[in-house]
Amino acid sequence: MLSHRNRFIINIPLLLFVCLSILQSFLSFHSITTVNCQSYNVTNTFTQAIDAALIEITEVDEYREGYLKLNLIFPIPECLERNNLQSYPYPPTLSFTKNKFKMCYEQSPGTPWEDLHLLVSKTLVTVLKRRYASELKNVEFIVEKMDTSKSGYFNTLKEAVDSGMCDVCVASTNIDSNRDSKVHFQCPYASSSPGWLYNPDLNPSLNVKSFYDLNQTGIKIGVFGGSYYENFITTLSAAQFVKVNTGYPEVYTKLANREIHAMLADATDLFTWVKENKANCTKCITKGFGDPFEMASFTTRNIMVISAGTGNCGLFNGCLEVVVKRLPLKRLHTNL
Repeated sequence: MLSHRNRFIINIPLLLFVCLSILQSFLSFHSITTVNCQSYNVTNTFTQAIDAALIEITEVDEYREGYLKLNLIFPIPECLERNNLQSYPYPPTLSFTKNKFKMCYEQSPGTPWEDLHLLVSKTLVTVLKRRYASELKNVEFIVEKMDTSKSGYFNTLKEAVDSGMCDVCVASTNIDSNRDSKVHFQCPYASSSPGWLYNPDLNPSLNVKSFYDLNQTGIKIGVFGGSYYENFITTLSAAQFVKVNTGYPEVYTKLANREIHAMLADATDLFTWVKENKANCTKCITKGFGDPFEMASFTTRNIMVISAGTGNCGLFNGCLEVVVKRLPLKRLHTNL
């Protein structure tokens, strides 16, 4: 005959099975998704507030006058929702519970982009404080530069908003379909065009007069790793690409030092650099190519709606239990 102790041991697996079955049925019935405590989510109201603020920013005199002073050669884009802000209104609350609101951009943006990043940051703070004065009364606004040397431009900034290290990325990021599926872009506030810069001093015998002339064996082309311009590696497949993760200033240094023949970047950026560094690149050629594009801020796509009560996190790790619904994201910009 089995002892009471042995019978108790034998029944433990059955007891666990029954308990887990009941718990699974309960969770399935109530359609509850448990938030991963290691992930970071923002509310739909926070996302809606930031979206509405970026629509308003491009109409604010402070931003428009600042944009003109930067001598940017491409205009402020027209946002599809700008003329009908009430169709995408500010929510009554920002739903921001942290004591620091962090805006971020890459560590070495160069001229004139850092000034543009700071202008967007400053105007965003002004607009949000006007709308949510009491809620933001004790919140500190911070602008941080992110080290892109490990993961490159876009991956670094995406990781920053997805982890909660950064609340809004204000790095004036080029919008494309690949990025648009990974982060939530706001209304575009700047535009530019792809550009190329060529220094003939490294090899005067090469004949380069157009973008496609760069597609030659032996030509070295510098790009900022993780930037939009990595997309052109396949277009110029005969050339050798040199990726630099630390930022555009280092790419410019390599060009001036004749370590590379050419580089790809925003046309605005390239024209500005050539103008300011004519002595270091007397024969440099820079031109735009392709179609103009729009640039915007972005937030995380990890957006949630709290629509159920609280509890513990699956009975195991003691965190808040909420119902999480992934939202279809309303586009506020044109397709490129």
